[in-house]
Amino acid sequence: MSMQLTEQLEELSKLLDVEIAAMQKLLDAATSKKTALIRADVAAVGKWTNHEIEAAQNAAAAGDARIASMVRTGKTIDVDLNKMPIQALALRVGEPFKTRLLAQRTALAGVIAKVRRTNEQNRSLSEQSLKQLRLFLNMITTGNDGQPCYTRNGVESRPETASRLNLVDQVA
Repeated sequence: MSMQLTEQLEELSKLLDVEIAAMQKLLDAATSKKTALIRADVAAVGKWTNHEIEAAQNAAAAGDARIASMVRTGKTIDVDLNKMPIQALALRVGEPFKTRLLAQRTALAGVIAKVRRTNEQNRSLSEQSLKQLRLFLNMITTGNDGQPCYTRNGVESRPETASRLNLVDQVA
């Protein structure tokens, strides 16, 4: 193995570590956001969304750097690494990099899967929150379509028209 290839593989391995760390930070932010969504803590959701955006940008930059490194390495071994995954590269270059690159590939794939799963849960929690918010807003703004209402004294009061009443107005 040439010195140039060894240096490029070392660089690639370091960049994979950086990408794994960046994806882990993204996972941490997404997990904290999930906790905030469960608690219905709007301020915390906003805070963790901002952290998520920053972490996603960092992860994307790390991924771009890794891909650029793979392209450079591919030129050295005369292979188009745009079409060759890390696993194939690791098998092609052999030891001492094979084991390390395969372990890093597994770690990266694992954290990416966790990020996807957490983002799906966050999407579901956000949709549920919006559904509950719409239901609540509908309850306080639309009334009950002509069904009997009761005054504070417990007397039944039917709406005079079929139009919807505002519950806020009814309480007053």
